[in-house]
Amino acid sequence: MGKTTDLTAYECDRCGRKDFLQASDLQVRDWYDVTRVTTGSTTAPYVLCGTCWTVYQSLLKQQTGEFEKFLEEGKTV
Repeated sequence: MGKTTDLTAYECDRCGRKDFLQASDLQVRDWYDVTRVTTGSTTAPYVLCGTCWTVYQSLLKQQTGEFEKFLEEGKTV
């Protein structure tokens, strides 16, 4: 077996999936860096695999809808 150098380890913060990839590997496209803002206005970085990224996108749509509703409700006060 040969030696492979310049690998990056990826681990999904949601499901724990792991990959060891080189920058030139096509699978790198299946990993996403996410930055979230907590209720205390602190930012936190996360890494998500493609499967969890898809679920996260659904969560974002839901949260966006709730935030827009929050803004509209404030205009009626």
